[in-house]
Amino acid sequence: MAVHKCKQCDFITRNASILKQHIGAVHDKIKPYICEYCDYCAGFKGNLIKHINAVHKLLKPFECDQCNYKAATKQNLNTHKSSVHEKLKKYECDYCEHKASQKGHLKLHVDIVHKLLKPFECDQCNYKAATKQHLIGHKTSVHEKLKPYECDYCEHKASQKRNLKMHVDEVHKLLKPFECEYCEYKATQKSSLKRHVRRIHMN
Repeated sequence: MAVHKCKQCDFITRNASILKQHIGAVHDKIKPYICEYCDYCAGFKGNLIKHINAVHKLLKPFECDQCNYKAATKQNLNTHKSSVHEKLKKYECDYCEHKASQKGHLKLHVDIVHKLLKPFECDQCNYKAATKQHLIGHKTSVHEKLKPYECDYCEHKASQKRNLKMHVDEVHKLLKPFECEYCEYKATQKSSLKRHVRRIHMN
């Protein structure tokens, strides 16, 4: 049986129709599979099914055998195991010493930190965000005034999940994971550590 190779990348298949679909979805950005619940589009039918199961049906059938983590896809479970339990960060940034456990996380780091990209624009004000999640959080907190995330330890409410986690770590768990390399200062947030270094050690 003949092997069909993509001329634009390393993709190989024995099925000509699969190669055609690959070129259309990956290189030509053709996404014919449309989600019936939101504006998500996919190049492959399997990706659309995964999206619906994970985002809309909230299905997480893949369970970690080392903790309580559950994933919507086997790939997400494998990524969780390698990054959380095996502590693997094989993707290295070309611009700094940052390492990531996922290729997508590295791309996001480069886009936000080095390229300073903010492609997601608010349709109600001039706000721009680096990620769609940040834009949704902005709209929820600023325009809709919603705070759906409630603290388990007090009456605090947050507009974004990451803000609630930050609150719990700082107020209730008293975590300060960011340590200064010049003194004994520790911070709950990376941004606080950067401000400390600029103000105390760089003046």
